[in-house]
Amino acid sequence: MSWQNVRKATDEAIVTFPDIATGPVTIEGMTDHAETRNSVSGMVIDSRHSHTFAGNLNGTGDLGVTVMRGAHSWAPGSTWTTTGWSETETYDLIMTVAGGAKFAFHGLVQEVSGMASWSSRGAGIIKNGEGTVELTADNSPLYDVSLNGNRAGRAPTVVNDGLLLVNNATGSGVSPRSTVEVNHGGTLSGSGAIGKGGTSALVVVKAGGRIAPGDGIGTLTLRDGLTLHDGARLEFDCGEKSDLLKIPGGTFTGCGKSGVVVTIRDRGGIERGKNYTLIDWTGASYVDVDVRDFKLDKSRDWQGSFRFEGTKLVFSVFAPRLTPETPPSMPPRPAPGPGPEPFKTGHPPRPVTHYAWSNPKGGRWTDSANWEGNRIPNTKEPEWAQYQFEKPRRISGVEVYWFENGGDRKLPESWRVLYHCAGEWSPVAALGDYPLEADRFNEVKFDPVETDSLRLEVDLQPGVSAGIQEWRVIP
Repeated sequence: MSWQNVRKATDEAIVTFPDIATGPVTIEGMTDHAETRNSVSGMVIDSRHSHTFAGNLNGTGDLGVTVMRGAHSWAPGSTWTTTGWSETETYDLIMTVAGGAKFAFHGLVQEVSGMASWSSRGAGIIKNGEGTVELTADNSPLYDVSLNGNRAGRAPTVVNDGLLLVNNATGSGVSPRSTVEVNHGGTLSGSGAIGKGGTSALVVVKAGGRIAPGDGIGTLTLRDGLTLHDGARLEFDCGEKSDLLKIPGGTFTGCGKSGVVVTIRDRGGIERGKNYTLIDWTGASYVDVDVRDFKLDKSRDWQGSFRFEGTKLVFSVFAPRLTPETPPSMPPRPAPGPGPEPFKTGHPPRPVTHYAWSNPKGGRWTDSANWEGNRIPNTKEPEWAQYQFEKPRRISGVEVYWFENGGDRKLPESWRVLYHCAGEWSPVAALGDYPLEADRFNEVKFDPVETDSLRLEVDLQPGVSAGIQEWRVIP
């Protein structure tokens, strides 16, 4: 018999980081072994103290990052890459952040080269939960006009709840190939830029969704255009200066139904007679954009009016509001549609294994001492073969004749024998080294054991497998 060389992860790993740290920690060197059976599909961060994750993970499906509390981050220069087909045919980084918590993703979500040949949808980002996610990396270097050369995610960037801050300093804060959808209850904010101009990163704000430019007072730039649905919300901070929503390219599409509510928030310095430019779409085409589309939220402190100055929406302050009115009601949240199928017909769910971090001071991902039970989530694991006896028997040694062909089957790197006792597997007490030679039986003697099951465990050489011609048990 021969073991199959692992060329693609077949199982899922859920990794938990519990509340054991006493201060900020860093988890360094995240990596996936090329021959791991586990793909990390979930990370649960439940700690009051900051965790920074550095390194590169790969996935054969979605990666869910759940932040229960605290402020945590994915380090600059670190990546998550979709590398293989999944039964669900979704390849999203799904960040679910609880209210009051924050996850700053300073890395990149990227597709493996050539992914377009086996996935028409590609990789995307989904933001869930009432908390905050911040994106700061420049996705432009991943973009290629050719699908064969492109590594930028092609699936949508979706804001379902809470706040998504786009705060990149250069380029595009989301994939230039990814449409940005802001759904009911979600807010898009920040002082960065989305799209390259002439790419596919159109921002669509649906009923109950919100854009609030700036992180503080600042400018959010949408280079590939903006579409506002009836019931969309806009929020601007105003004072000595104001937030600005800038649309220098693509198409600016209004709702055409007088249905966009604009909230003006006083940050100190608003005065009677001041004028604030809120939206500037110079350089973009525009459709169904009318000044009457924008309605002032009268629950705030200042009265005023909107007007167009060329391709700019300007708010003119009239006077303080003596009696603020009730805030305008939100449009009803759309009824949830049918959820995705958990797996496609003929493909059962993947086995799931749970792992837990155990070092309160942080450390390297690849150091087994940092993990509960010394179990690393996505390392290369030993292979094994097993004898199951009808009844317990005494054994004091084994002989193994290895199969190797000089090509894809070679002698293993190492091997050992384990026996089953009291529901657990334990290594035998070998009386010498485990030999590794071709074209002969490799014998090892050990202190006698009485067991109902014996296991031969091997570590394979990189990139190849191994086999067994014959395995003898010595009484």
